[in-house]
Amino acid sequence: GGPIQLIAAGRDESIPLQTIRNFVAAADANRIDYHLLQEATHTLYEVPAMGKLSFRLLRNWLLDLWPEP
Repeated sequence: GGPIQLIAAGRDESIPLQTIRNFVAAADANRIDYHLLQEATHTLYEVPAMGKLSFRLLRNWLLDLWPEP
């Protein structure tokens, strides 16, 4: 398996935080990049600052995996 990025929302109405924590605990720690955004909702973009932060996290993670030429 390859790398995994998981961005969890602290105020998620759809997926309980414990479900995310269970996934993180079961995953290979060397493969996972985990972030908990305490103020974010399930969509991540409902709170504009959380949307921007989640986008930056995703972008930086992808650039680390595949640097720009």
